[in-house]
Amino acid sequence: MVIIPHGVESTAIEAIRKIKNNVDVFNKTNKFPFHLSISAGYAMSTEKTGNIMNLFKEADANMYQDKALYHQGAET
Repeated sequence: MVIIPHGVESTAIEAIRKIKNNVDVFNKTNKFPFHLSISAGYAMSTEKTGNIMNLFKEADANMYQDKALYHQGAET
């Protein structure tokens, strides 16, 4: 989990993109009998006293959506 205080959505998207890119580079440059993959989700809030559990649930749902999209792409 990554928390970006005063973050903006583009910062979260870019952080996820960089992490996924690093995983891709790792998979291409290392000859292991497996490949790593990562699914990521994020949630944003502008409230200082928001319900953190709701943010976790939203990020978790977004992570599972990302995972489903990954597997759809792997099947084609």
